[in-house]
Amino acid sequence: MPTDPSTPENEKSIKLSVTVKSRLQRKYAPAYLQQINDKVKDWIAADAKRGIQTVHVHVDDTKEMGDLGVRPVSEEATNEEIKRVIDDLWTKLPATPHYLVLFGAEDIVPMFQVPNPSFDPNGIDTDQTVPSDNPYATPLAFEPLDPTNSYLIPQRAIGRIPDMVSDPGKGEAAWLLAYLDTAIKWESQDKSVYKVPYAICTAEARFAGNDFMQKTFDDPGLRPYLPDGFRRRRFTHCPRPPLGWPARH
Repeated sequence: MPTDPSTPENEKSIKLSVTVKSRLQRKYAPAYLQQINDKVKDWIAADAKRGIQTVHVHVDDTKEMGDLGVRPVSEEATNEEIKRVIDDLWTKLPATPHYLVLFGAEDIVPMFQVPNPSFDPNGIDTDQTVPSDNPYATPLAFEPLDPTNSYLIPQRAIGRIPDMVSDPGKGEAAWLLAYLDTAIKWESQDKSVYKVPYAICTAEARFAGNDFMQKTFDDPGLRPYLPDGFRRRRFTHCPRPPLGWPARH
């Protein structure tokens, strides 16, 4: 949970943000890339005022990774290779991070393909695999056939700041810049607001959502929220519903 902006320097929350520089450079024109880099600096400065120290790193930058004592990845790094860097950084940074941010869409920081726990060949959810960031949220090795002892229950608070997937050289920065503006202007609410667990998912993933919520919070009565109008789209777990959204089971 974000600390108060008056928190002493040595008690700040640590946010680790990871991205792949060469993929950003391949995706965006230099002018767009400069705008993104400038906005990231503003985001880091805004976090500092909130009592959060954001460590933004490029996992393929040889000097950055060398300074941190971590072996970098190549431009063609796989999700498991990037996870290895994250796991190393988690133990080698001066202080253990409280949060993990994946910076960029799947063409920058690739997601994992995992077996779909809601797969039903005769039902409404016929996808055998689904994309997931959960494997990044644990130090355990990725074992797709053993999710309970691998990636199913996150051990790190994780989020993603995605940009728009695009072909090399055709990246449009406007959406990402607007997203970062939102992050810069964000204001924390009272801690009581964040005490109630909340998740959002689609109808087709509701059984997996139920299982996750109940096991994670040891409460058989918890259910994920199913928003109207989005029944066929997948949502990741999020901390709180928009104001005015009713509870649904």
